Amino acid sequence: MAYAQDVSPVAKVGQTVTFDVTASGTAPFTYQWKKEGTNIAGATSISYVLANVTILDAAAYTVEVSNSLGSSVSNIATLSVVNPPVFTLQPVATNASVGQSFTLSSLATGDSPPTYQWFKNNVAISGATSATYTVSSVVLADAGTYKVSASNTVSGTLVSTDSDAVAVTVIEVLVPPTFTTQPVAATVNLTQSFTLSALATGTPTPTYQWYKDNVAITGATSTSYTVSSAVSANGGDYKVVATNTLNGASSSVDSNIVTVTVVRTLAAPVFTAQPSSVTIDLNQSFTLSGLATGTPTPTYQWYKDDVIITGATSKSYTVGAAASADSGAYKLRATSTIDGVSSFTDSNTATVNVVRTLKAPIFTVHPVATSVEFGNTLTLSSFASVSVYYYTVGTDNNIYEISDTGTKRAVRDVSTLVGATSTNAINGIAFDTTRGQVFFAAPNPSGSGLASLWYWNQAANSTPVNLGQLTTSRPDNGAYWNNAYWYIMPGTHTLVRVALQYDGSGTPTMISNGISSATLTGGIPTTNNNYIGDIAIASNGTLYATVSNGSMFYNLTLPPGPLSGTIAATNIGTVGSPIISRLQITFGPAGSTLYGQSFDNGQWYTVNTANGTLTPLSFSTLINGGTTGFQDVSGVSATPAPPVTDSGAGTISYQWYRNNVAISGATLSTYTVSPVVIDTGGTYKVVATRTFDGMTSSTDSSSALVNVTGISAPSNVRIIIRYGP
Repeated sequence: MAYAQDVSPVAKVGQTVTFDVTASGTAPFTYQWKKEGTNIAGATSISYVLANVTILDAAAYTVEVSNSLGSSVSNIATLSVVNPPVFTLQPVATNASVGQSFTLSSLATGDSPPTYQWFKNNVAISGATSATYTVSSVVLADAGTYKVSASNTVSGTLVSTDSDAVAVTVIEVLVPPTFTTQPVAATVNLTQSFTLSALATGTPTPTYQWYKDNVAITGATSTSYTVSSAVSANGGDYKVVATNTLNGASSSVDSNIVTVTVVRTLAAPVFTAQPSSVTIDLNQSFTLSGLATGTPTPTYQWYKDDVIITGATSKSYTVGAAASADSGAYKLRATSTIDGVSSFTDSNTATVNVVRTLKAPIFTVHPVATSVEFGNTLTLSSFASVSVYYYTVGTDNNIYEISDTGTKRAVRDVSTLVGATSTNAINGIAFDTTRGQVFFAAPNPSGSGLASLWYWNQAANSTPVNLGQLTTSRPDNGAYWNNAYWYIMPGTHTLVRVALQYDGSGTPTMISNGISSATLTGGIPTTNNNYIGDIAIASNGTLYATVSNGSMFYNLTLPPGPLSGTIAATNIGTVGSPIISRLQITFGPAGSTLYGQSFDNGQWYTVNTANGTLTPLSFSTLINGGTTGFQDVSGVSATPAPPVTDSGAGTISYQWYRNNVAISGATLSTYTVSPVVIDTGGTYKVVATRTFDGMTSSTDSSSALVNVTGISAPSNVRIIIRYGP
């Protein structure tokens, strides 16, 4: 079997066509090529070559392959011969100057009218599909090698012929700049911006340099020149010079000269926030604020009653402790200044009214009724301040200070010092008002073992000091009274007294063997869910306790010395809800008021010591309640602030009275009589007077009855007669 390759070849006139054959069978073979069935003389090879084909060569071709056993004729291979386009006009190389035009022309003929496609550097030129190609304005990038391809279709076959490739050379010539856009004169106010713009054409592309009053402006080399905030010196005559250079030759053209006029007026600042009038109590702080916009950014000056306030040159003005003289009309002046020109705007007037009310002192220590033996020493003590401060502990192990006015703040972070954590926290906090000392119990850092008693000098903000171990791993409550720290053991009836002694500087230490205890009677619960939550001790030695489940309140009377035996507790009353438990219960300034906080909702209350009823306080949200953080403090910075002992200005003086008669010279917080005489007995009180800003306000302490013992009235009176010499 014989097979001729490419059974329907198509050739262009003038091409060479080669026919090949393959055959199966036993070699050797002989070959005879045939055209239209007729032997082709001399075509007896395995291949048949037609050189420079013509239309006459189009025919059906076969080949007969033979050996000694027989012969076989191949399939028919039909050769088609077509005439490709022939260029009768070739494009011609050309030179063109930048900005001029050039045209490349061609013409081709074929069996059918040919189509054209021009190429530059062998890349088809989009849209260039006619016999000619024209560039109307030459640029340097138009230089390159061009050709055109002519194509037509014969018998369904596309045939193409390329023209000669010709070079187009672009000659660059200097075309002087011509301004198509001229700068425009401008008139602007101080601080306003202005922009001058121009545009020029030319070959090569021009560069620019701006001038003011015929002096080149450094860096001003673009088609525009901008000044963002005009000053007087920016006024003048401006122009821009466009320059291009080629082969050492340059050409420059000046734009029109335009004048910029800077008007010496300055827009006044505009207030976006006005200060507001305030009415405040004497000694409170106040802040006035305003804000203005302007160019340049305004400066500020505060005025009171149209008089400059020295140093008050920011957008806010604060007085830390207002006095009567701070009342008045305030305003803020905003001023913008540039180039020696100023413009200002005054804010609205804000009136500050300082109300002349003076908070009376509050006694946190009252004189206590006592009996004193004739000839001994009597000492009565008191302490008064402007505000009363209570102390509690957050789960973050910060000591927090809360005033009776509702302010709150973190005053000491003791977690790293004592090794406490959120799950192994400090507790049992107590406050000695006379010395400004805070006591608290801290757990063993290992998480087990006995807790330690610490004290912190609140007044001096000193470093807390470990005084020694307690008898429990963690007291849930704590109180201070009569030079001792007191707590009730968790889940028991045991009341513990930790005796303290003080050195000359007032620093406490635990007395060796000074821990004593007594058993409480009276039905106080001790179950896991119903035990003593917190305690507070009044200045007369009455201890108040709250039970953790059911809001039951108890009281009992403490002995002045070490504990022993049993002490009876009295159930004051049962509230039920809200539950007051495991919270800071603090003895208040009046000597008979308890302050407690709900475990349910964080609300603070006063507790009636007669029946346990509760009255909500105004500062209800100072401390969060909740089962997972009964002592969490909300809204307080985590950075401890230095403590204070009195939030009010002024001085507090004292005057002691006996039987409502002022005692001459008795003007200290304590009053001492030594030795005690018969007339020492009586009813005593002390009046604390606060003086500030020409005003005074006074408070009487509780009365204390002093009984003198060791004396007796006259008896067994007899007349004795004696005789002389």
